[in-house]
Amino acid sequence: MKIIALITDFGYNSPYIGSVKAKIKSLSNDKIYIIDIFHDIESFDIFSCAYWIYFLYRDYPEDTVFLCVVDPTVGTERKGVVISFENRFFVGPDNGIFTLLLKKGGNAYELPPPPTSASPTFHARDYFSIWAAKISMSPFILKTFKKLENPKILETQEPIKIGKEIEGKAVVKDKFGNILTNIPNEWLEKDTNYLLKIKDFLIVGPKRTYADVKKGELLFLRGSFGFLEIASNMESAFDIIKPTLPTKITIKEIVK
Repeated sequence: MKIIALITDFGYNSPYIGSVKAKIKSLSNDKIYIIDIFHDIESFDIFSCAYWIYFLYRDYPEDTVFLCVVDPTVGTERKGVVISFENRFFVGPDNGIFTLLLKKGGNAYELPPPPTSASPTFHARDYFSIWAAKISMSPFILKTFKKLENPKILETQEPIKIGKEIEGKAVVKDKFGNILTNIPNEWLEKDTNYLLKIKDFLIVGPKRTYADVKKGELLFLRGSFGFLEIASNMESAFDIIKPTLPTKITIKEIVK
């Protein structure tokens, strides 16, 4: 079964998701299985979308086509693009949402222009969904596209590790108020305690799970998507810390 996985800022209570799915189904004779990954990205937040795509794609098998739409400049001269990365395909606007895939070696191909019949305000349905369906049914179609030489890349900073110190960024939050960072889990040594600083908050960890601290207490742990996460037991770490994302994080090994 072919898979198309959707990531958008449309929200779950909008009619737009259903219209996109209907278009895909009409083009595929029901041969494509559609998965809703995430539709609650903050409206127009290209930066957050870039990180959510990077955090989430690993859960899906090779040959999955990801239809990713956070597109505040829909209908303008910005191009449509498909990214080939780790035997998966990512379709959407060339506005920076694929920054992290491109920085990790993804290849960008320019989509043909949208059809003249496309609504200038609904390219997700009338443009990107068409190509997502075509690529899902026949990935070799990429050979007919020209490479996009200068895809849009956002300014992002990679985490750095020098000796026993790590510096990275808090980049996105989830619905629970947990704050995801760009620091890989494996950068922390096993059976070692660390002190994490974000703004003026100092947190000792990592903990194994949220309930390892009292309700409302801050913690950090190895996140389920492969990157360190800052949380609070049954409370919102984001509301407690009130960071402006992205926000600097430092982590130091606690030497006894």
